[in-house]
Amino acid sequence: MVRSGAGMVILVMLFAATAKAQDRQIEAHPELTTTVNSHQDSWGGGAQYQLTWGAKSAPIRPAASLGADWVKPSDGPSTTSVGLDVTVNLGGGALTPFLGASVSENWSNGSNAVGLFTITGLQYSIGNGPWSVNAQARWGYVKEQEHQWIFRAGIAYSL
Repeated sequence: MVRSGAGMVILVMLFAATAKAQDRQIEAHPELTTTVNSHQDSWGGGAQYQLTWGAKSAPIRPAASLGADWVKPSDGPSTTSVGLDVTVNLGGGALTPFLGASVSENWSNGSNAVGLFTITGLQYSIGNGPWSVNAQARWGYVKEQEHQWIFRAGIAYSL
């Protein structure tokens, strides 16, 4: 499974090298993860690096992100993950909804597993400057774990 994480990093690097992104952005976020059946909450945070293609005024802009996250429940082991997100930004205004999917490699308590999630969210550009904020919800699961919701609120800076 560690190979799949390395494979994701190589894939993003090759993808970025073959297509010139119009926007590059770094983002940091706190997050809440809650399981669907047992309602166990975990708190943590993460960061990601995103590449977006297309003109800022385009109605549809694809994006890819590579990120890392860490969450800890009140009782139990923490989880560290590295993930690749692929999203589509809809609209070209200050408030931009986005949809997508994520695949991640997750490490917890000496074991690792693949996670698959859907993504929905909103991003708001603050004025004409490089800063923006976003809120997103993710629904999915990590292999051999119950389904979960992940809620994030991030602040981003365009490079």
